[in-house]
Amino acid sequence: MAKRVIYMDNAATSFPKPPQVVDAMVRFMTEVGANPGRSRHALSREASNAAETARDLLAVLFHIPDPKRI
Repeated sequence: MAKRVIYMDNAATSFPKPPQVVDAMVRFMTEVGANPGRSRHALSREASNAAETARDLLAVLFHIPDPKRI
């Protein structure tokens, strides 16, 4: 019988991640994997779009007027 783990050190790491986060990270690492803003090819544009979307969402969440400052 496996012991149930209660993890109390979340401030020191990003463990555990929700399954949706893991799925999104795996998809990005296996299907995109390009650097944002480094080139004009499709994968780089997709990476740039993902970074910009994340900045926009964080700006709304934290009431930051200019997402480019993130």
